[in-house]
Amino acid sequence: SESIAIALWRRPAQTGKRLVRGALSLGELRRATDRELALAAVQAVRDKLGEIEGTLATAARKTAGKTALPGAELARLSADHARLGARIGACSVAQGELRAAEELCLEALSRDIDAVDMVDAAVAQRAQFRRDLFWLVTALRPQQHGATLMVHSPDARAAVVAWVKLALAAAAHHGFHAHVHLWAGERGWETRTIDDVVADPPAAAVVRVAGSGADLLYVLEAGLHKFLGLAGEACHAWVSALEPRATFTDLEWANLPGPPQPKAPRGLVFREVSISDDSVKVYGDDLDAPWSELAQRLPEAAVDRILETIEHTGHKCRFDHGDELWKWTHPLGAAS
Repeated sequence: SESIAIALWRRPAQTGKRLVRGALSLGELRRATDRELALAAVQAVRDKLGEIEGTLATAARKTAGKTALPGAELARLSADHARLGARIGACSVAQGELRAAEELCLEALSRDIDAVDMVDAAVAQRAQFRRDLFWLVTALRPQQHGATLMVHSPDARAAVVAWVKLALAAAAHHGFHAHVHLWAGERGWETRTIDDVVADPPAAAVVRVAGSGADLLYVLEAGLHKFLGLAGEACHAWVSALEPRATFTDLEWANLPGPPQPKAPRGLVFREVSISDDSVKVYGDDLDAPWSELAQRLPEAAVDRILETIEHTGHKCRFDHGDELWKWTHPLGAAS
């Protein structure tokens, strides 16, 4: 597997053995990249791009001095074409670079030339590819402009703090605007700072993230998180995806539910974090991104969850419409 290949590459060894392991690791990474770019969700984006190109070509032919489509529609299609093309292009470039790196590594191996730096660069390129892949496989999903989530813990408030810090740091890295809210009894949810959360750890918190694509990324945080080495024994946090938006009226804020009753940490843990090992697992499999870098590399964890779901359940996720990976609880009502 990819994680095993990277782990083998990073294990200390003599230069010759390290080069052999590097070549084998690059081969596995390149094959994994090829497989992922053959996913049905990726092909659907390619098909959509071709469809838009055909529509634009037809619309460009003027009849009686007028185009076949209104200007606003042409602008929308052109924007979609540019967006989808950029998504495919970023992943295709990474695919080409990994293929080239594999060939160069094999050539270096045959000549007994040190290519350690090249393999390290290719591993970093693969990590960037995985981040780009997330935005590619979700490119056809309806996109909102924000996300509101609730986190609570049944056994340790430190787990709430850890997840809130992750959510806010990830938002800052991706150019989103995030706010955290704590329960104030009859006053409802009130805005607080991360310093407030750290100074007086809450049992529950609401996090709002505003930004284009925030809903696609943060909804995949929903589920059961497990933390090792954070508060003595293993502790947990439940994250619920409330609404795919980040702005509410005063009436909606008043109707937003308060902290839920503690819920036992039973069922499937989708993410396990080991603080002492600085490691992350998704559905039991190692994630290449360490916990200390997860905020900056959150799309890697998100796409890993998507791919693990496909692999372990055999379910072909529908990336253009809703399925179990993109569920919002809508506590304010489906119409909201």
